[in-house]
Amino acid sequence: MRLFILLILLAFPIAEIYLLIAFDEYGWWLLVYLVAITYLGLQLIKGEKQMMSAKMMQSIQAGGNPFKTIMGSARNLVAGFLLVIPGVITDIIAVILLLIPI
Repeated sequence: MRLFILLILLAFPIAEIYLLIAFDEYGWWLLVYLVAITYLGLQLIKGEKQMMSAKMMQSIQAGGNPFKTIMGSARNLVAGFLLVIPGVITDIIAVILLLIPI
């Protein structure tokens, strides 16, 4: 089981590097894409950090479930972190995370 987890952890960066090399034919467009997605990821993290406490207070005052609010904020922070990491696979995972309703 440990070997399987180790193989997955090693295969992920190799797959990311392979895809970046495969998309190298797009040249500057790939660089523009990576810079834009990194900027959007940083803005998502920054905005979520600023709004987290306000969302939590609003949820508590409305009598809602604060755990749901925490999970939504954590999901957005993880998606922002995945967008900051350069790569296509992490971007796809981040978009899937953002599309999942909580």
